[in-house]
Amino acid sequence: MEELTFYVAGVQHHNIKDCVEEMEKGDQLNLVAEPENCFDSSAVRIEYSGRERSTMIGYVPRKFSKTVALALLNRDISCTLIELDSDRVPWEMCRITVKEE
Repeated sequence: MEELTFYVAGVQHHNIKDCVEEMEKGDQLNLVAEPENCFDSSAVRIEYSGRERSTMIGYVPRKFSKTVALALLNRDISCTLIELDSDRVPWEMCRITVKEE
């Protein structure tokens, strides 16, 4: 898998507002496959592990979900927060990069 960089999808529908104050550029995020997702069987949710709990912040965009879901099955994948701006529109608030370790 090549390195992928994108904005987190669905941020406006999830709980990023609960953890945005403690998130920082360079944070490692968790990728969790959701094969039972009724909208996309290749869906991959993105979680931030904060001081007190893990928080779902959104999804890998559908354009990349199949690639990332398949990579999660066979490889060690890292997900890094590279841009965070809570003043931007929600769908451009959180940018990440995903790559093989």
